[in-house]
Amino acid sequence: MRASAIRWFWLLVALAFAGTAAAEVYLAVTMGAAWAWALAGVLVLASAACVAAAFRRDRVNPPRDPGI
Repeated sequence: MRASAIRWFWLLVALAFAGTAAAEVYLAVTMGAAWAWALAGVLVLASAACVAAAFRRDRVNPPRDPGI
């Protein structure tokens, strides 16, 4: 899988987490439930982790030239 495709995948997952977090904030405000605030915070952290994964350097280095 190309690095660009992996990056877009993680950004899409981050967007999904952010949208769900926004819905949780709406529920927290309308219901006044503490658990909804806690869940929204966890979803925001998950979204931030996905964005960090999207922009992380690849762990696999390109092959080195043997110089022969």
